[in-house]
Amino acid sequence: MVELVNRLRWSTTRARMLHGCARHYYLRYYLAWNGWESEASSATRLAYALSKMTDLPSLVGEVVHDLIASHLRTLEAPVEITLDPQEALRRMRGVWADARQHWAMGAESRVASPKRHRPVAEIFYGEENRDPDRLRVLANRAPECIEAFLRSGLLSRLREAPREDLLWLDPAGGSFDERTVLEIDGIPVHCVPDLVWRTDGDVEVVDWKTGVPTVSDGDQIAAYGLWAVGKLGADPERLRGRLVYLAEGTREEPVPVDREALETAAATIRSDLQEMADLLARPEENLPLPMDRFRRRDEPAVCGRCHYRVFCWPDGVPAPPR
Repeated sequence: MVELVNRLRWSTTRARMLHGCARHYYLRYYLAWNGWESEASSATRLAYALSKMTDLPSLVGEVVHDLIASHLRTLEAPVEITLDPQEALRRMRGVWADARQHWAMGAESRVASPKRHRPVAEIFYGEENRDPDRLRVLANRAPECIEAFLRSGLLSRLREAPREDLLWLDPAGGSFDERTVLEIDGIPVHCVPDLVWRTDGDVEVVDWKTGVPTVSDGDQIAAYGLWAVGKLGADPERLRGRLVYLAEGTREEPVPVDREALETAAATIRSDLQEMADLLARPEENLPLPMDRFRRRDEPAVCGRCHYRVFCWPDGVPAPPR
């Protein structure tokens, strides 16, 4: 069996986590490592289980992305498969029911086999009944996003496109795949565009969003543009991006991806990697400094949504000041 090595890597998720809370980054990418081993410490096993945790907003995004990715792959087949929006709700209910069952089985079961039985934050932290209206709205968002995708003009254009113009379709809903890795200065940069296709002579990078727009969405597209140039051979002069906000009635937002945007994205990635390396005791082995060197956020309004809050707030996150 090939030994797994915890290498320094860049991804949008890692960079956002580091900037948001360095302690969270440490718990997720260092303490959790080897948490699947039988001899791992209880803290490492817990950190590993929490690395597989989802929450309802994240679950909406995962299920919607997986269903869209699977559906787009059928465009390459002779017959397009029907996509049922209610399948999103069925999948979410399955994950929720499984998490609830393992929670009820006791503390040991809650962290056992987290890849097969994913913990759900709202259940794990006893928040299932705190705001039922919010949970209902979020649950309904998943089929609504699928319905918006099916109504979208982009899907209509993709159906009419020659199969050879579909240059990249997310192969597994965002999971790791060596094809998604671009190296910058010898360090793996992990990018998983939802779709890359050729349209009107340009190469367009597309990303679906199930949440509200953020200022970093365009930066993510630029990073994907770097990947498209490096891995697909896209011409930087004929590259563009598109963000599709499915929770907003399929609002499509074009994103310019020119040479300046690509250079800025590469510089940002290098800066992020340097920040990550500065927190290593032995960079050549990707071994971190002690945990207390990773700054903790300490903002109850933010910490109350963190999957790792049990490490920093074992007695519960205090209510934020009014």
